[in-house]
Amino acid sequence: MEATDFIKLLLAISMLSISSISFFVYRHYKVVHKKFLLYFITYTFFAFLWSMGCYLTLFGNSEVWVTIGLYLFYIPPMIVLYLMLLFSKHYDDRNIRSQIAKVGQLLLVISMLCLTIWFIDTGVSSYFNIQGIQPNGLNTIILTDVKQYSIYSYYFTVSSLLTYYILYLQYKKISEITEKKKFKLIAAAMIISSSVGAATNLIIPQATGYMTTIWIGSSISTLAFGTISFYSIVWGRLFEFRTSVFRAVGYSLSIATLVGLYSLMIYGVIVPILYPEAKFDRTIFFLAVFTMASTIFLFNKIRILFNLLTDKLFFKNNYDLPKFLDEFNQALINSSDVGDLASSIFKVMGDNIKTEFFVLIVKHGNFEVTIDSRKQESIQEADAKIPLSLINYHFKNSNRVIFTDFMNKERFEGLYQSLSESEVAAAIDLSEGSKTTSSLKKALASGDFKSMLLGPKRSGESYNAQDLDALRIISKELVVGLQNALRFEEIKLFNLELQHKVDLATGKLRDQNKKLVLADELKDDFLSIASHQMRTPISAINGYASILNSGDAGKLNKNQQKFAKIIEESTKKLSYLINDFLTVSRLKSGKFSIDKADTNIKTLLKGEVAGLTTQFKAKDVKLIVSIDEKIPDTVKVDESKIRQVMMNFIDNALYYTPPKGEVNVSLKKTPQGIVFEVKDDGIGVPKEDQHKLFGKMFRAGNAQKMRPDGTGLGLYLAKKVILGHGGSIIFKSVENEGSTFGFRISAR
Repeated sequence: MEATDFIKLLLAISMLSISSISFFVYRHYKVVHKKFLLYFITYTFFAFLWSMGCYLTLFGNSEVWVTIGLYLFYIPPMIVLYLMLLFSKHYDDRNIRSQIAKVGQLLLVISMLCLTIWFIDTGVSSYFNIQGIQPNGLNTIILTDVKQYSIYSYYFTVSSLLTYYILYLQYKKISEITEKKKFKLIAAAMIISSSVGAATNLIIPQATGYMTTIWIGSSISTLAFGTISFYSIVWGRLFEFRTSVFRAVGYSLSIATLVGLYSLMIYGVIVPILYPEAKFDRTIFFLAVFTMASTIFLFNKIRILFNLLTDKLFFKNNYDLPKFLDEFNQALINSSDVGDLASSIFKVMGDNIKTEFFVLIVKHGNFEVTIDSRKQESIQEADAKIPLSLINYHFKNSNRVIFTDFMNKERFEGLYQSLSESEVAAAIDLSEGSKTTSSLKKALASGDFKSMLLGPKRSGESYNAQDLDALRIISKELVVGLQNALRFEEIKLFNLELQHKVDLATGKLRDQNKKLVLADELKDDFLSIASHQMRTPISAINGYASILNSGDAGKLNKNQQKFAKIIEESTKKLSYLINDFLTVSRLKSGKFSIDKADTNIKTLLKGEVAGLTTQFKAKDVKLIVSIDEKIPDTVKVDESKIRQVMMNFIDNALYYTPPKGEVNVSLKKTPQGIVFEVKDDGIGVPKEDQHKLFGKMFRAGNAQKMRPDGTGLGLYLAKKVILGHGGSIIFKSVENEGSTFGFRISAR
């Protein structure tokens, strides 16, 4: 191979390498849309044009092509340097805010525009002299204006120095070790390529006056940049798209195999066997088309084969990040307490990241636990040494995730030693808060901490950038998930404490209740005994008052008659009250019974009403009585208890109806049975009290004001009596308009 052929090949390979890198980065840019990637793509494009310019300058077969080559040789490198500066400034979206960088960038833009306009305006001939075009060799190009070219060189020198300065600022700004390694690689590619280009394309031409050596700078610097970039992408995980590169390798191998199979089948098998002396004619053409269709049919299977091969070689320990994140989120959603959460995320991370062990350390108030995947049971205590150091690291570096191999060992020597001794390869701080001194002090002062420790990978590989991205994403979600789990633990703890207190209180209440039951029984016994003992003297008083009222003991004057009547009525009321107490006592003791017998309910009502006529007249309340004669003469009821209910309803109507009012008492027969009603136009019952009116010892508020001496037992007992007869209570009332009380029982 001649020297010119070697130079052509070298330039062609350099252009191919730079365009391939540009293609891969462009595909990644379409996914992530980061600005610094766009600068990198544009950088590689103009670097390609520069190499193309060198090729045309040295091997162009006409003066026109050589002139075009010189324009491409002169202008794109200026843009390349400016784009290299922009890429360095905005690397990974970390925008350098330096006054020197701003001023320098502005001056470079102005200088670049001036040099470009000057070069285009003066033309190629003012710089270079095309002395000879060699069809089979290098064209002879002489640099004629060294002074102007030195200005061009000065621009390159300043651009390079400014770019190196920004690279240095970026390097200082990056805290992660892995990111520093990536940046070192790409910075090395830029510095090597620009240095080689400056030596061969600026210094040597100015020293010798000839442009013959420009191919060295173009090819070597471009190849160096392409090679280092490829290494950075594949092994350094620069830009995180090495998967695309290996997939492209797989596709390239698939296509190459397809072409090889096609060529082999056509020219190695079919044509030599079937047509040994044939020339390319229509038959061969159709045969070629048929063979091509057959090989295309095999392409998918070939592609799958090479995909499997590249997967086995390059991705055997990789995992699908979206799938991993989806599984992780499901684990968070389906977990309630800290134990469930730990088990779920340990499984998901073990299946994907494939670490040897996991440790979750949590201390939150009184709750603390250490859950280690290597142990069967969780430990109800938490060692604070590593978690507190992680909190300090997190708040000082604004980074929750630490890889032990890549951390700054000098700055965090204690933490590094603790992680190394525990064989921890990665650690995550799960504390809440932002990167402020107050947040750090608050976190450390609380004594609470939450950390997750990961062991080495089972494959023996180091943690990589994909793992870093994955852990950074899940750490934020895990902070929230852990907060929810701890709230659940707090609820569980609160429930246990509450249950303990409830049990204690319940025990005390049981003791108090036993005492109350005993006291209630004693009270009922007292009421029962007292009521029975009081019935005899009350009956005697009532009997003698009746004798006095009848005149059997001698004639009484008006005042004596009045007093005797009051005594008789009061003893009757007292007798009713005693009966109520006895009934309540029987209800409580289970001795309450309804003793039905044939009773003339019409006569019963007439007798009770007759005894109340005087009281109604005394209060100036009109009493209207209506008794349906169709009612049978005998009805099966408990006479004394029905009398008690009737008297209670009529007595209440009398008490709560104002003077000049009216009380209607009716007893009638209906298809549903015998209906007794007492309707008045008295004070009524407030709506809010109506649903409680038939409760034990309850009295409406307006009734208490009007009659403070009531017991609240009458309506309660009335309902019990009527229900005991298999009947139902009738009640309607409107406050300040009146009430209707009554009952409905069977006529049989």
